[in-house]
Amino acid sequence: MFNLIKDWREQRILDNSEFSTTDWVQAAKRIAILDRLDEDEMKRLFDLTT
Repeated sequence: MFNLIKDWREQRILDNSEFSTTDWVQAAKRIAILDRLDEDEMKRLFDLTT
């Protein structure tokens, strides 16, 4: 029961928060392992995470 409420709350926060493409790119640049991804892979990752 509490997991349902927790999940709902987390999803609500994510749905109501603004995370721009610029924010995403800046965050991704700080993760060294992502340097290995090509442009198409980065685009797919962006689509999956936003």
